Amino acid sequence: LIGQLVEEADIDRAARAEVIAVASLDDTQAIEGLSKIVIASPGYTPAAIALIARKLARFEPRNDAPETGIPARIFQFWNDSSPPQDVIRLSETWKAAHPSCSHELFDQRKAEQFLRLKAERSVWHAYRRANSWAQKSDILRLALLFEYGGFYADCDDACFGNVFELYPGCSLMLHVDDKGAIGNNLIGASVRHPFIELCLLDACEAVNRGDHDIVWLSTGPGLLTRTFAAWIARMTPQAEINCGAGVLRAQDLTARVAMHCSLDYKTSKDHWSNAASRGGL
Repeated sequence: LIGQLVEEADIDRAARAEVIAVASLDDTQAIEGLSKIVIASPGYTPAAIALIARKLARFEPRNDAPETGIPARIFQFWNDSSPPQDVIRLSETWKAAHPSCSHELFDQRKAEQFLRLKAERSVWHAYRRANSWAQKSDILRLALLFEYGGFYADCDDACFGNVFELYPGCSLMLHVDDKGAIGNNLIGASVRHPFIELCLLDACEAVNRGDHDIVWLSTGPGLLTRTFAAWIARMTPQAEINCGAGVLRAQDLTARVAMHCSLDYKTSKDHWSNAASRGGL
């Protein structure tokens, strides 16, 4: 993954030079310069990461904001109807930490039924065309959040406390990972949130177009990062205040969520990172 990100940084040398040029500027000038780069080169992930890093403090959850409007729902996905025991144990932690929330663990059959009945045809086609379960889950999580709102949590994350309490006053709940990107393993949103809609459209377009980027870039954190950066790049200061987005650093979640736990399935050849190292998705 790191090698892919290095190549991603090098692929557009003009954009890279522009990002480097504004890196030493103060925040106001850097944000203005990076916003222009993101708008001009929306597919360039490093510029998106740099802009989010500079603007991160503007999207801290606000205690004085109105109620979130995020439904008390938690979704997860495992392709098999009989998940491994270590996956089941982690999934149970989300139910235990949120006794007043509904919790649904989707499998392949349930996911396909939902997408056929509720999603746009392009979303259903993208799900079917996706070349890995990781990519299918990327599409499904966005479709579920857009249609129903709530939280989506990956099955390799454990929960020790109510995550809704971390994001007071937010209608969109995100976090940045250790690479500075917007992580997609934990996302919260109100019903039909415009950011989730943009991500879903971009992800399905990439898959249906036949793009061959790795999952992380095409439908995962890379996609969310580019889409979020493009979304905030056009915002006025007042729009930022009113947009309802809360973005935490990964370390701010550690008291309540243990991310990317070590599970047996990650050693299989089908795990997305192992597939990527072989040159696949």
